[in-house]
Amino acid sequence: MTRRDPRITVLLVSASVLSGVLAWCDMAARSGERIRGPRRLWHVLVLANPGNSVAYWVAGRRRRHDRIG
Repeated sequence: MTRRDPRITVLLVSASVLSGVLAWCDMAARSGERIRGPRRLWHVLVLANPGNSVAYWVAGRRRRHDRIG
């Protein structure tokens, strides 16, 4: 086995946590109508695994051109 560079691990973990924090901040700033699905569900998903914040950025946010209702 080869030894992995710990800096890469720290960088990936930091990016994942930062993405999770930014997702939480975005959820706090958006109205419920601008989020697909329940806000609490997204909070739980991102808290359980900060990598799930990618799913929030891709699927959880409504864009301006998305139809509501």
